[in-house]
Amino acid sequence: MNRRVILLVAALVTAALGTALVVAYVNRAEETALIGQAPVEVLMATEAIPVGATGLAVTEAGSVELRTLPAASVPPGALSDLTPVLDQVTITSVFPGQVLLAPMFGTERQASRGLALPEGTMAVAVQLGDPQRVAGFVRPGSEVAVFVTTAATATESQTSTSLLLERVPVVAVGTATAEGATSGSPPEQIPTTILTLALTQEQAQKVILSTSSAAMYFALLDTQSAVDDTAPGTTVDRLLS
Repeated sequence: MNRRVILLVAALVTAALGTALVVAYVNRAEETALIGQAPVEVLMATEAIPVGATGLAVTEAGSVELRTLPAASVPPGALSDLTPVLDQVTITSVFPGQVLLAPMFGTERQASRGLALPEGTMAVAVQLGDPQRVAGFVRPGSEVAVFVTTAATATESQTSTSLLLERVPVVAVGTATAEGATSGSPPEQIPTTILTLALTQEQAQKVILSTSSAAMYFALLDTQSAVDDTAPGTTVDRLLS
């Protein structure tokens, strides 16, 4: 008899515990759903804002207004106040109905050139296939080593693959830049197979010539990558040596 009582009590305790866990799970799920539906105030453009407009000018012109949206529908970087960007300018066109994002603002230099380039460099774009651009893993802000494969010539008896540029920055992939915005007003639909590099004039000349007379291949680098610009080019003769 005592054994039956003990089993009955254990069953009731187990059932109560299971019910409590289910209730707790449901409450957490409801809380998560409510967080996503919680109202958030963000700034939305009420009229077109051109490239180069300061945050202060946008505020004074009344080109934006606060709108209340569900938190789940608000994109990352959405602004509810232009105070942090009053001295910055729009680096991409903003259209009516767009939520204002922090990456839409930058420096005068970014707005005038469309790209933020290291001093003394110029932007050169090249189009590559999927393997040649590291299967799409190259992103704005990445650094790449550039290799070229040249055909046999009168002075070179064999096809050869060599390092062309040791380490160069990628400033854009398609129209996406490291600042998270797109360049242009309005931005063109540029395929992500087109990569834009920041190069010196000498580097630019090498890359431009390689696009028409050689096959280019990018290697994605990190801070630990070792690149030897003194290594000889690889030919069929050297391939297995």
